[in-house]
Amino acid sequence: MSFTAPAETQLALKGAGEINTHDLIREWFDFDTTGFGKTELNLDLSGSLDRPMIENFVVRTQNDSGLSLTVSGRLDPASLQPGVGVGDNEVYVDASAPSLAALEPWLGTLPYEPGPWLASSRITGDEDTIILDKLIIELGSPDSYQLRVTGSVGNVRHASDRQLAGIEDISISASFETADASLLSPIFHLDLPRHHHLAANWKAQGDGDRIQLADGKIHMESSDLNMTASGVTALLLPAEEQPVTRFVAPFTLELSDNSALSQYVHHEVPALGAVRLRGRLVRPETHLQVQKLEADIAGSEFTLKSRGEIADLHTLSGIDLRNEIADIDTKHLLQALLDDFQYNKPIDGLRGSFK
Repeated sequence: MSFTAPAETQLALKGAGEINTHDLIREWFDFDTTGFGKTELNLDLSGSLDRPMIENFVVRTQNDSGLSLTVSGRLDPASLQPGVGVGDNEVYVDASAPSLAALEPWLGTLPYEPGPWLASSRITGDEDTIILDKLIIELGSPDSYQLRVTGSVGNVRHASDRQLAGIEDISISASFETADASLLSPIFHLDLPRHHHLAANWKAQGDGDRIQLADGKIHMESSDLNMTASGVTALLLPAEEQPVTRFVAPFTLELSDNSALSQYVHHEVPALGAVRLRGRLVRPETHLQVQKLEADIAGSEFTLKSRGEIADLHTLSGIDLRNEIADIDTKHLLQALLDDFQYNKPIDGLRGSFK
């Protein structure tokens, strides 16, 4: 400690140690530290007695659920109090845990459990605004699914009071991958197929309770299927029972043979030929629809073209298709339908249209 004038005291202190109470952390960061154990602390203290400045500090702690937390940086504690004014704050936070359940004391019961996660960010701001940038979030494992998020959040100052609505000005990019798409069925309330590799990436902007997804790309692949959707958009409402709405995904899909559809519906589909589809997957509210559908089946004995829409893809109801069929081998068809059919001369192919 040094005295520069009779009425002014300047601090120049270094400290290191271990503390058993988290009152100081709760006061500075408005953060509930219930369940955390001992905390390691290193800091350099400057400023004056009436307004000390933490020039450099590192805090490490861990709670009973395996949540590991490291906080470091520069902090003006007084600037976090009402009416004091803007301070020079720059804090780095690194956190990790073996499961999202470790966050339930702050976020409440979470509906999904992807497994281990880690998060890091730089935090700047004052009493009114807390900004997150250089944000990185990774969760999941290769055995389930993996999500990576990078970007920034304009203000989380009111998140503790307003929960998701208090997370403002989100601007992030995300990528996702899983070897089993069915793991997402509970999240999207859909019966997604098992053992299908799924990868996706997108951008998101908005507030915590209302996030607009844009520039998305989805790719799903299996031994029989190859599907790609580009230019995907959606509105994400995390607090709602149906969290994904206004979903639009222009797509192309290829099947090695239409009989592969048997694994997605509740009845057998005969083998007719390779399939190529184009269209738009749309989910305005609750039902997943197919619009502007163009389907082509190219078999060895015929071709089929279908154009139209499906109002509910989950139940395959509201089907409205216009179909054209051509190149049917008439002789083979008659031989299949009539046991005693005998005719050795050529017969023209059969073609037509139907709905």
